[in-house]
Amino acid sequence: MAEVAVVTNSCASIPEYLLEHLRIRTVAYYIHRGQAYQQMANMVVEVVGKSEAKIAYVHVGMQCEVERLRELVEAKVNVVESFVGELSPALAVHSGPGTTGLCYYPVES
Repeated sequence: MAEVAVVTNSCASIPEYLLEHLRIRTVAYYIHRGQAYQQMANMVVEVVGKSEAKIAYVHVGMQCEVERLRELVEAKVNVVESFVGELSPALAVHSGPGTTGLCYYPVES
């Protein structure tokens, strides 16, 4: 099953979301992006484990931040294929500038 995690600026805190069964639910709130990125990396490790993974990193005007997230995740998980891209305006209008996220799934050997 594919998972999605997103960090966005909202009300001076950073909500992190997890797509689960086609519903988005709030997982946690973090004051610092570094904490949120670390939690996102840990979520990927929990799902992927020792398997290989394919990951798409997404952002809204946060190229340097999404690279920071990428470094954290790829230090913990064996990523065989990755992609970095900006969210489409149709999605970005709902999350706002500063959004950083990833979509990932384990690859069966």
